[in-house]
Amino acid sequence: MSGGRSRRAPQPEVLGRQLAVLFEGARAPATSLNDLGPLEDAEGLAKALIEGATGSTRPRR
Repeated sequence: MSGGRSRRAPQPEVLGRQLAVLFEGARAPATSLNDLGPLEDAEGLAKALIEGATGSTRPRR
């Protein structure tokens, strides 16, 4: 990320666990129902978690 400041989560371990729980929770119904809807829904929730933890949803490069 050039020209900008990198934002880091103050508690990356907590954010990582939250994202893992979210992914596992979405993957189960997506797999059993053969429907990507839960994973698509989880994407928006993951972005909200990341934004809440870092102030940004843009991926670092």
